[in-house]
Amino acid sequence: MAPSPENWNKVSSERYRLGKNLANSRWIERVIEKTWLSLPLVENWGYRFPKENGESVRQSYYGPEYMRVLRKNLLRVGVQILDQSPALELLLANDGSVAGARGVQRQNHRTYVVRASAVVLANGGCAFLSKALGCNTNTGDGLLMAVEAGAELSSMEASNHYAISTAFNATVTRGVPFGWASYTDEAGNDLGGYINGRRDPSFLPNALLKGAVYARLDRATPEVKAVIEKSHFIAFLPYKKAGIDPYAERVPVTLILEGTVRGTGGIRIINDSCGTKVPGLYAAGDAASREFLSGLASPCATIRVGSYNFESYRTSLQRPNSK
Repeated sequence: MAPSPENWNKVSSERYRLGKNLANSRWIERVIEKTWLSLPLVENWGYRFPKENGESVRQSYYGPEYMRVLRKNLLRVGVQILDQSPALELLLANDGSVAGARGVQRQNHRTYVVRASAVVLANGGCAFLSKALGCNTNTGDGLLMAVEAGAELSSMEASNHYAISTAFNATVTRGVPFGWASYTDEAGNDLGGYINGRRDPSFLPNALLKGAVYARLDRATPEVKAVIEKSHFIAFLPYKKAGIDPYAERVPVTLILEGTVRGTGGIRIINDSCGTKVPGLYAAGDAASREFLSGLASPCATIRVGSYNFESYRTSLQRPNSK
């Protein structure tokens, strides 16, 4: 179905509610609109979403394949990609604006300099040495470079986010499957953990202070299993490697620091173009502060926008007509 005012308002209000009414509704709608317009382009570039009744279900994506498609298309249009070449310093012009970056090509044992009229910091979030998957090498250098150039950080106090993980392989922090878990203590006593059918975010840290907590995904229906195993397959890899049936067996769970990966803090954005306080410097993704989008809640909270036929909406840059 095409995006309707009802669907649009539902998603927007849900995102605003998850942000504890501290976010900016205009920014939320901008992101939803950009998503609706962009996903069909990604599909045209070669990414294959699962289909239901002949229509693409654009609710989630497989990260490695998604990145492969984006990389392939960047190369196709002539973008030069420097692999294994971390940037270490931003270059500044005499007027204080950003004029490029300097870094090192690790595999070639040499430095490089890129001069440009603008730089976008998209270095991701930082949860250095937390052991969360992909975080042990993410030192937050992008945040440091931005501050050194004169940019500001914001909402860093909302970046102490911890995510649920299996204790026997405490690296994968995909929390969605645990929304269908039953939680018990060492003796097998039910610990609850839900408020009005939703997982209580304060439940697990409080329960872990009292002792070990075990989870079993026995609340998942066959329909739910089919969806979460495809969209969050990486969360099931530890189970498969250990020969564990997560729907029938209890496993111990823990909390892993994800810092600004799921937290809200980052480089402060001052305008609609995602510009920073420093002329010529922009921030994107987890490198950017996201309080205007998610308040003080995690910006990674899941919102299902449904399955849409985007083709009829692709050429429009306006909110769907409410009449």
